[in-house]
Amino acid sequence: MEVVLDRPALRTDLRDQLAALGRSNGIDVGGGPSEFAMDRMITAQAIRRAQAHTTLPPAPTAAQVAPLLKVKDKDHVCVQDAAGAACALSFARGRGTWRLTGMAATGVKAP
Repeated sequence: MEVVLDRPALRTDLRDQLAALGRSNGIDVGGGPSEFAMDRMITAQAIRRAQAHTTLPPAPTAAQVAPLLKVKDKDHVCVQDAAGAACALSFARGRGTWRLTGMAATGVKAP
């Protein structure tokens, strides 16, 4: 799994989502969660939960994925959520390979 992840980008994406959630609830989280906490959130199970918010089957074909892609530019795309309102999974192309760079933080709620 690690070869298809851009772990630093995923950490940043999740940290930003958690900070925004805190701010929206009047909580200043400063620098956000630690690298350790972010790495604990980046698991195969978490990626499957983010994918579950799309209409993708468990092992989609390229033909099933293509209609759900939102192209941001030639090197950035996302798989839209089931409502088509947000990106559930974001990918970037670097060095000829597409890697996961962002995913919706699911199951996270403010106190």
